[in-house]
Amino acid sequence: MIENFRLLSINIKIWQYCGFIYMNNSYWKCSIFMIIPILFNISEFIYLIVNWGNVETLILSSFMTAILFNSIFRIVSVLLNQKDFVKFIEDIRDWFQETENQRDMASLRVLNAVAVKADTFSKLSLFLGSVGGVMTIIVPLCMNSKELPYPVWIPTVDVYKSPCYEIIFATQVLFVMPFIIVTYIPFTNLFINYLMFGIGSLQILQNKLENVIDSTKDFERIDRDLEYCIQYHNKIIRFCDTLSTLLSLTNLMEFLMFSLMLCVLLFFILIVDSYMLQINAAIYIGSIFYVVLLSYWHANEFSYESLKVAEAAYNSNWTICNSKIKKSILIMILRSQNALQISAGGMYPMTLETFQSLLSASYSYFTVLNGMNN
Repeated sequence: MIENFRLLSINIKIWQYCGFIYMNNSYWKCSIFMIIPILFNISEFIYLIVNWGNVETLILSSFMTAILFNSIFRIVSVLLNQKDFVKFIEDIRDWFQETENQRDMASLRVLNAVAVKADTFSKLSLFLGSVGGVMTIIVPLCMNSKELPYPVWIPTVDVYKSPCYEIIFATQVLFVMPFIIVTYIPFTNLFINYLMFGIGSLQILQNKLENVIDSTKDFERIDRDLEYCIQYHNKIIRFCDTLSTLLSLTNLMEFLMFSLMLCVLLFFILIVDSYMLQINAAIYIGSIFYVVLLSYWHANEFSYESLKVAEAAYNSNWTICNSKIKKSILIMILRSQNALQISAGGMYPMTLETFQSLLSASYSYFTVLNGMNN
C-alpha cells in the first residue's frame, strides 16, 4: 500500500484518512470534508461582490477566498484523476524499491537522503501551515469588532449577530481551516517530494554514467550497463512528462492567482492601520513566498540536474571503448542537451527565472496600486 511508502507516507496517510484517495469505503468522509468548504467558498465569492467598493475588506477577503478556492481546486483535480495519481505514486514506490533492492551503496545513500529530506520538509510544512491556520483564527478574535476568519455573505442572515456568528465561526474553525491544511499543504508537499525523488534519480543516473566504463575493457558488460542507463533515463523522462501532465493546470492556477495576491497583500499592509491585520498579511505573504519559492526552486534543480546527465556521460572513460559504445554515449549526450522542465499550464517553465519574473510582475503591480492610492 502506498501509505507505507516512506517517501510520501505522512501526506498519503492524511489524504487516505480524509477519503481523498482509496474512496471505495470513504465517500462519507470525503463528502463531509468537501461540502461545507465548497458552500463557504461560494458564500465568500458573493461577499466579494456585495462589498466590491470596500478596498480594505476586498483585499484580505480575496486572499482568503483564493486560498480556499485553490484548495478545493487542487483536491477536485486529485479526485477526478485519482487513478492516475495513485498509479503515479505506485510507480514511484516500485522504482524506489527496485533501486533499494539493487544494493548499490551510492544509490542507497542518495535515496535515504531524499527520504529523510522529504519527511522533514513535509512535517515542517504541516507545522507552519497549522501555525498559519491558528493565526487565521486568533486575529479575528483580537479585533475590536466581530470578524470571521473567512468573511461570508448569507442572504437574509446577519452573520455577525449571535448566535449565527458563533455557529459560523465554530464551523469555519472545525471544517474550513482544517480542510485547507489537509488539502493544500499535502498537495504542495507531494509535488515537492516528487521533485526531490526526480532530483535524486538524476543524481543516481549521473553516478552510474560516470562509473559505467572502467579499465577492464569488458565491452559486453559496459554495453549492457550503458543500455540500463539509457532505459533509466527514459524512465526519468516519462516521470517528468507524467508529473507535468498531472499538475500542469494546478501549477498554472497557482502562478496566476498568487502573483496577483502577493502584490495586493503588500498594498494592503500600507493602507490598513491595524497592527494585527498588518501582521496577518505579513504571515500570508510569507506563506505565499515559502510555497512558491520552494516549488520553483526544486523544479529548477530538477531541470539543472537533467542537464548534468550529459556532462556525466562525457566524463566517462569513453575514449577506450569501441564505436558502438561511443555512439551510445553520444546519443545519451544529445538527448540530455534539452533540460527536463515542469511547466505551469504548458506555458510557463517552473524555473527560478520564471519565479523572478513573477516577483518582478508582482512588484510592478504593487507600485501601480500604490501610485494610484497616493
